[in-house]
Amino acid sequence: MNAASPIKNIDTTVALNADWLKQNLPAYLWREDETPQALAEVAVVQTWPSKKRTTILYRLAWQNSSPARHERLYVGYLSSADRLADEYKAIVKKIRVQPVEGRPAFMVPEANLVLLAFPNDRKMRLLTEEELFDGMKTQLRHARKTAKKRWKKWKLQSARLEVLRYVPDKRFTMRCRVWLKKKKGGDRSFSFIAKQLTDYRKARRLFNTLAALEKSWPVHADGVAPAQPPVRFPRPLAWHQEKAMILLEDLPGKSLEQSLAEVNLPKTLHAVGEMLAAFHAAQKRVPKKISLLTELKENRAAVRDIVAAAPASRPRLRQLLLDLKNLAWEEREPPVLLHGTFRLNHIFVHEDKLALLDLDSMRMGPPAYDLANFFSSLYYFAAEGRVTIEQRREIMRHFLAGYAGKSSRVLAPAAVLWFSASLLINKQAEKYATHFHPDRAEKIGVMLALAESLLAQARHLPEEIVLANLGQVLP
Repeated sequence: MNAASPIKNIDTTVALNADWLKQNLPAYLWREDETPQALAEVAVVQTWPSKKRTTILYRLAWQNSSPARHERLYVGYLSSADRLADEYKAIVKKIRVQPVEGRPAFMVPEANLVLLAFPNDRKMRLLTEEELFDGMKTQLRHARKTAKKRWKKWKLQSARLEVLRYVPDKRFTMRCRVWLKKKKGGDRSFSFIAKQLTDYRKARRLFNTLAALEKSWPVHADGVAPAQPPVRFPRPLAWHQEKAMILLEDLPGKSLEQSLAEVNLPKTLHAVGEMLAAFHAAQKRVPKKISLLTELKENRAAVRDIVAAAPASRPRLRQLLLDLKNLAWEEREPPVLLHGTFRLNHIFVHEDKLALLDLDSMRMGPPAYDLANFFSSLYYFAAEGRVTIEQRREIMRHFLAGYAGKSSRVLAPAAVLWFSASLLINKQAEKYATHFHPDRAEKIGVMLALAESLLAQARHLPEEIVLANLGQVLP
């Protein structure tokens, strides 16, 4: 695969060749005082192209004399050959955590790569397990002073981090688990979610937004405020300025995507639709906005990456952009609070109770945007084999019935089709273009064909189609 990078004259072929990396990285990875280990696996997790550099997240695995398999994330920065040495010098300055095995940073000249070992990061001071342990020790010491009888018998045993999501130089989400032990026997544990951002102001803003959201729904007709928000989401617990980090409640359960085979699909997806309609009724306002104009702008930016990955798609993309522009309408409805990335893996299920996770992308805009985000992600999940075609159709049908029955707004079906087509381009096709997929050109074609079909339906939508029965015309 000869994959072009946005950086002029740089070929990502070697940097994305997992077999080549598996064979050649050991020559650079290990320190002089170590016995080089063969790599059992090199996985290209994700790529992020930009004008300055392409960032690649790798997962490396090896096995030494111990039976346990060792894994570590490495962030690769793809640079031009003449800038590689300068890139390496800049990255070395960011090293603050030395891994037990292997180098914290090294160059791979044949691939124009500099690799940096997690949890080192160019922009964020990522939390380590040692820092988590020390922080929890401090908290326990404080608890003993304020509630001596309750905490005096407990001792901190261990603290562990579980990486949930990592976008180098941008954000890091982890589950923090803490174990306590009684001096005379007995133990207990608890966990919470920590999100780190690049700037403490972003962390504080997100914390304040989530705290305010709990009281953002209108009072009942009798003037009494609801005892609980109609939508369950992780409560914000605290925020940490130095780490640009917020701490959130760790809700029990698992994602709806993981639970599809275990739930009553009609009942659960009807409830998911009702949950989103209730979320759209929140009175909270946030600065970020989405509109037809911002979507058209997003598409123009996405087209550059898609064409770089699949040059043959250029004519189709040009026509899709023209169709989106011609089918756009004047927005008159007041915007609502949007989740921003509404999809199956951001919905949690526990004992038939639903919760909405990952509220980092909240923004104001047309409610059709969230519905379209849900639909476009379902098309992506189906293309990846994560849901079947039959499941996708059933999910869409019951979700639409739940949302339409609960929402106080009358959504135009054509708006949902328009945003779905748009998001298939700038979210899903873009994802294939910027992530490592061996068949990404083919998958990009699938996403573009779906966008074309949706816009064709929007252009000739039957009068009898309303939101509740929109599933009848969805491809």
